[in-house]
Amino acid sequence: AYITSIATVCGLFVWAMVMVSRMRYRRVVKSGVLPEGKFRMPMSPLGDWIVLAFLALVTVLMAASSSTRIALYVAPAWVVVLVIGYFASRKNHIRLTPASVPASSIAVASTLAPMGAEVLAAPPKTTTV
Repeated sequence: AYITSIATVCGLFVWAMVMVSRMRYRRVVKSGVLPEGKFRMPMSPLGDWIVLAFLALVTVLMAASSSTRIALYVAPAWVVVLVIGYFASRKNHIRLTPASVPASSIAVASTLAPMGAEVLAAPPKTTTV
């Protein structure tokens, strides 16, 4: 039960991050910085909040059961390990010079990732021969 509980907490975390990222993306689209996507999530934006509420309910139910509660204790320690690993590996990340990045990408990057993430760049242009 411990392994499945920890896997469930990881799944909850991933889906929560997907929904929060999507909500932030929609905010940027609404402000006009990015173009509207072709696919719309059903029941948006209410659906985002319904999904987050469901994830919170699953977390509460896990906390209520003694056999799954251990995963909620282990999860914060796992997040600390991931954060330490991320910062330890940053020296190997590819860095872009600001001159090679369009100004619109810098504005989007600062809006989407205010926690000091690297600047997003447009995909490389390819030429056909």
